[in-house]
Amino acid sequence: MYRTADCVNMEDKDDLQVDCAMVEPNSQARIRCGFENIRQEIKKLNNSSAKTEGQREDSGIFSFEQSLKSVDDVCDNDMVDGSLLEEITKMQISEPEITSEYKKCLETHHEDDGYHSKSMTDIHKTWGEFGLSVEEGGPVNIPGISQEAIEAYMQDDDGDTQLHMAIIQLAESIALQLINLAPNHEWLNLVNTLLQTPLHLAVITRQEKIVRRLMAAGASVDVRDLHGNTPLHIATREGYQEIVNHLLKPVCYEETQENKYEIPYQRVPQDLEAKNYEGHTCLHLAALGTHTRVMESLIKKAAKVNAQDGKSGRTVLHYAAETGNRILLEFLLGCKRLDLDSCTYGGLTPIVLAAGRKFGDVVGILQAHGADCSSLQDDTEDEDEDMIDDFCIAGEPLLR
Repeated sequence: MYRTADCVNMEDKDDLQVDCAMVEPNSQARIRCGFENIRQEIKKLNNSSAKTEGQREDSGIFSFEQSLKSVDDVCDNDMVDGSLLEEITKMQISEPEITSEYKKCLETHHEDDGYHSKSMTDIHKTWGEFGLSVEEGGPVNIPGISQEAIEAYMQDDDGDTQLHMAIIQLAESIALQLINLAPNHEWLNLVNTLLQTPLHLAVITRQEKIVRRLMAAGASVDVRDLHGNTPLHIATREGYQEIVNHLLKPVCYEETQENKYEIPYQRVPQDLEAKNYEGHTCLHLAALGTHTRVMESLIKKAAKVNAQDGKSGRTVLHYAAETGNRILLEFLLGCKRLDLDSCTYGGLTPIVLAAGRKFGDVVGILQAHGADCSSLQDDTEDEDEDMIDDFCIAGEPLLR
């Protein structure tokens, strides 16, 4: 499992938080050993007799029944209430009936509450996603699929397959072999507990060859992780120019020759206006990191330069004006169809944000390129009126 920060600061944009386990070659053998131990425990429980030798702790029910040797004995006792006797008689159940009901309960199929079936380590859940049924308690045998492939794509407690782990450990040759073991493209889209696919991890670890091979093998380019980021969102946020170019380039026929199956059609490049759960498009993420080369690649692929984010309605020009980022500002002013007067959801234009932050140089640049300054004049007049209202002469207000 590979963790990255939810957002990357300007000064700390290359820091990644890693939370992963080492690849152990005997991990699958240990898993099988674990299953054997579980089966042995189940057998012990099933073979245990209801009647055990020696003294055992009693819940109180059986001792109460033993104290009542018979209904006749109770009838002879004057201390016992008649109505109580009738209730005791109704409650009496013979041992064969109890045993029968117990067996019936064991044989009854109980509906799963959902906890076990949602476990990432549940074999039946994992393979059920592929429409395959596996006998409970037995080995995983799927017709037409090698045991090697099954073990390679078995998920651990973090939901990682051996392919996930090989990519995390930068074992490129092993990762390529594991990709070739996949019976179809869906196996390449298994997610861990952070909802990361192997393609997410290949992008995070900046492995171009793995990224391209996964795309050629049919791995989905628009699947989202825990924060709603697609692989392209991550690449643009980190400024990985070469990875971005691979993700924006459609797969050609020659690249699919190693596949043992046909891959489905998918749109490449993907929808560039798709937002993550913070409301950011790929262009917004690139702008936050001042990755102008990445932004240029996105705009060439028809990314909308005036796209608004999902939370405040800011465009990338708003970002540049509000932070006083001259590099980003100069890049955007050279783009075609740039809207200098785009408004946020609150009705603020980039020049108003720059003026509010006291970035006079940014205000001057935007004004020189034709940005509307009327809102700034209105604000100035309001400020002048407020100042006049505060004037006093000999303690008396100037205006009444």
